[in-house]
Amino acid sequence: MSLNRISRRDALLALGVAEMREARADEGLLRTTRVDHVALAVGDIDKALVFYRSLFGNEVLKDSRTARRYLRLGPCYMAIAPTAAGEAKRIDHIGIGIANFSASTLKSSLEGAGFKVRESALGLFVEDPDGASIQIWADESWKQLRNTAPDTGPKQEVLFHSRGMHHIAIQTGDSARSAEF
Repeated sequence: MSLNRISRRDALLALGVAEMREARADEGLLRTTRVDHVALAVGDIDKALVFYRSLFGNEVLKDSRTARRYLRLGPCYMAIAPTAAGEAKRIDHIGIGIANFSASTLKSSLEGAGFKVRESALGLFVEDPDGASIQIWADESWKQLRNTAPDTGPKQEVLFHSRGMHHIAIQTGDSARSAEF
């Protein structure tokens, strides 16, 4: 690269490096790898399983202690459980995957930054300003699900073969407050 003249290629490379530095400066507290899973609380688990199996596949695990099922979506999954009596059908929580997850290290960092953290055997939980629950756990936690066995439910013709999850959209009552969070 000449000092007097810069090629388009070198200019794009320089802009890319500057953008990467800017992105690193704007990174949050966690180094997430992906949306690892989404947990749904549904009214009729059998109907939900028929629906989601026909869309995404038949690789389903059943929790041996509850009615909860886990439907594999590439390296990710969807947890599906019936709502408790009187509760609303909803997205119960989203799970964020963290490479090299260390509960104690992350908990200290989060609490040091002012977050209220709830610890469980399945990672850490924080709530966003509108009360949405976010689970922070190991990336590809599908491999760490315990007390499960393959679900023997009816196999269905599958429309899509999911390679994972792309994004989650969350409605908020105060977008500025949520962006700050």
